[in-house]
Amino acid sequence: MQPGEYFENLIIEKGDIVVGSLFITTGDTLYKFLTVINGDTSGSVVTINTDQEQLTLSGFTLKNGKASQGGGILCLKSSPTLSHLNIIENEADYGGGIYFKSDPGSGFSAIPKIENVRFLNNLSNYDGGGVYSGLNAILENVRILGNQASRYGGGIFCSYLELLRVEIIGNIADRGGGIYFANHSASVESSIINRNYASTGGGIFCDYFTGPTINNSEINENSGGGIYCWEYTGLRLNNCTILRNIGAGARCYGDGSSISMKTVLISENSGAGFSH
Repeated sequence: MQPGEYFENLIIEKGDIVVGSLFITTGDTLYKFLTVINGDTSGSVVTINTDQEQLTLSGFTLKNGKASQGGGILCLKSSPTLSHLNIIENEADYGGGIYFKSDPGSGFSAIPKIENVRFLNNLSNYDGGGVYSGLNAILENVRILGNQASRYGGGIFCSYLELLRVEIIGNIADRGGGIYFANHSASVESSIINRNYASTGGGIFCDYFTGPTINNSEINENSGGGIYCWEYTGLRLNNCTILRNIGAGARCYGDGSSISMKTVLISENSGAGFSH
């Protein structure tokens, strides 16, 4: 697509295609700022509904979407590659920036890949200000900045998720300002979860029966504590820092919750470094 602002609500139902700006042919990242799809508050900016893995969406700014699920992108039982996107200023009840929805009865195992994408200033009226994921999406070299959820997961609300070199900064929610882990396992590697805010779990909130693993990452300067683990959770931390959080550095609450730590620095938090 040529540079410009397009007022569209794009629906993609066929795979094996590339939808992109001139970034695709030139490699010039300026085109992702110059090529804008504006949802005009009339639904998700982009809806993807295909079981093909060869779909690529790349080189755009997606803004001003408004929907019940996925203000910027609604991804239904699909495994696209989403790269070099700005997903900004969208709104939804769930997944202000993007909503990944699974369909267990379809027999198709969706694993979307998100690379070099920025989620900025998106809003959820309930959960997942930036990202809401109910399936095993992979996020690599992604920035999640200044998003907000009224309830859970200002930056991310997820069941399954794999994060590699992801920055989660300045997001806001009631629980889990940076990330809210819900009911399953996830992995975080070489990531930054800093300066987020929540009443409980400013950096991370782990709900019932979650077991995320976090390696080589920072959980620093969050308000509402660094990490909060609810009942029957098993968080594993390896080579991480938990520094200068307002509230406890890490706290376990209730029966069956635990945090396994190896080479973890906990210091200068306003509350207890670790409490159970």
